[in-house]
Amino acid sequence: MRSLKRYLLCLATAVFALSLTAGLAVTAGAEGEVDPAFTALKSQIESATEGTVKEIRIDGDLTVSETLTFKAGMSYVIYAEKDVTVTLGENMTSSPMFAVPKDGKVSVRFGKSTDDAGTITFDGNKNAFAERTGVGFLTVGNASSAGNGSTVEFRKATVRNFVSSTNGTAITVNANNSLKIDGG
Repeated sequence: MRSLKRYLLCLATAVFALSLTAGLAVTAGAEGEVDPAFTALKSQIESATEGTVKEIRIDGDLTVSETLTFKAGMSYVIYAEKDVTVTLGENMTSSPMFAVPKDGKVSVRFGKSTDDAGTITFDGNKNAFAERTGVGFLTVGNASSAGNGSTVEFRKATVRNFVSSTNGTAITVNANNSLKIDGG
């Protein structure tokens, strides 16, 4: 009986580990809790290893509750196989959804251009904010100085509803970095 319990525990652990590498869980947290799918996305971004392209599949809608910062020197592809929405959390009044560090030399692609890929919609949830300041979706480098060598590319991705005040912007890409839309 003890070995059966040990086997079931190992099996459950393996299933959990595979779910993190194969994609993200599609479960929403109760109101006021951090969305478990956000926690899985954050873990995937943080677990990128040098010399590889970290492919992260988003399997369902999720809410981002803190800035997700890509690791310097890494390459990422964030994609979906069906249409999904990633929403900026209501607590994010002045922080971006994603950040690339100054001089990070990071490569990020949002979406894949294959026929069977879904579209990721990044929604700034502007109706939830009475006043929003700063960058809502993405900062590459930082506001006071140029960064170097990072590339952000959009394939099957939509960015909407990020600006709700005259002080807010959707995307800031400082000098010496690249922003490509649909690979162009």
